[in-house]
Amino acid sequence: MTLSNNASALFDPADSGFDYRNDKVRGVNIGNWLLFELWMSPSLANTLNSRVENGKYGDIVDEWTAAQHMSFSSLQSVLTKHYDTWFTEQDMADIAAAGLNHVRLVIPYWSFKEAVGPKAPYYTFNQFAKAKQAVQWAKKYNLKVWIDLHGVPGSQNGYDNSGRSGPIHWANDADYYRRTKVALKKLIDEFTQPAYRGTVTAIEPVNEPAANRNGAVKNLIRQYYPEARDSIRAVGGANTLMAFHDGFLGPKYWEGFFTPNQAKRTILDVHDYFVYGDAQKNKKDIARIRDVCALEGQITRSQGFYPTVVGEMAFNGPSGDRASDRNLPVGPVKFPSGPNYPYSVRYMAFMARNSATQRYVFEKGSGWIAWSWRNDGSLDWSYKTGLQYGWNPRDLNAKPYGNDLCNGYR
Repeated sequence: MTLSNNASALFDPADSGFDYRNDKVRGVNIGNWLLFELWMSPSLANTLNSRVENGKYGDIVDEWTAAQHMSFSSLQSVLTKHYDTWFTEQDMADIAAAGLNHVRLVIPYWSFKEAVGPKAPYYTFNQFAKAKQAVQWAKKYNLKVWIDLHGVPGSQNGYDNSGRSGPIHWANDADYYRRTKVALKKLIDEFTQPAYRGTVTAIEPVNEPAANRNGAVKNLIRQYYPEARDSIRAVGGANTLMAFHDGFLGPKYWEGFFTPNQAKRTILDVHDYFVYGDAQKNKKDIARIRDVCALEGQITRSQGFYPTVVGEMAFNGPSGDRASDRNLPVGPVKFPSGPNYPYSVRYMAFMARNSATQRYVFEKGSGWIAWSWRNDGSLDWSYKTGLQYGWNPRDLNAKPYGNDLCNGYR
């Protein structure tokens, strides 16, 4: 039996502060803030590498190497300024003004000194204080927040966005798992308090664990997710949900994982990108739109088991503004700012169509959260830049392409 047969009885997420069964998530990630990704900010990359103390320019590629090659005081001076300027209250106000209703707030485990452990060089600054401040801003502007533990000890995926690019060691050391739970408990203890009720709707215990290519990680999240769900649920009076990433295993893998009763307080997070790998780079735009539309059935089916949110997605093309990729008509969207556009009109027209199509398909589920609000290194990844130049709409209910955006692309 699928859960869809008894959805009303099984899902009771509305008391979290948002009705994930009936309403649609429309949000943005706050990337490169409390956990930096240097591809998103060339200026930060330059500043950090200009201050290398025991190495050379270019040695800093992630948070791990920054802590290895800079002193506490030097890195603190750079990053606390970054925390104060990369994302501000005005950004939160602008997110609300853009018709969005969610932010996914990225935070690493080394925000808590007691979680760092002896094997990691990370420094704890004021990341946690800034996260709490951001949630208060969100509350002021009536936005909902997912708290996302984006980096865990040992790295869950080997990406720079875990803090350390390279090997995946999270599942190889019991102490890594213990300290993951220390960080998670800190987040749970804080963000399930009454002051956050109705604003922090979900806590995500780990971002993008590489379960599809690491069997030990796959086994660990099968243990971790039920434990995390129970830890969140155990807080008396708390209505916070657990959002859990599919580990790149696909929604179908998780259909029978939680019992119907356990599934009541969970949201499935899937990250659907169309920009990575040679196969995507070799396609043209019409094929990319078809790829998006091909997910309709999967998203609709998954929604019968869990409220399913695409917690990361992007509207750009894998090769950027490459003219040979453009085989869609310009279409009806007008671009308000010019003539100094950052990209060709043909590319912006593709991003407008891609944005609209992805939003249409992902709202067959419980919605979407774009990556990312700001990206200075790749403007076609920047939601706020898309608002400025018109490939992301200010009216998310407008239908310039009609009611069925996959008509002709199925």
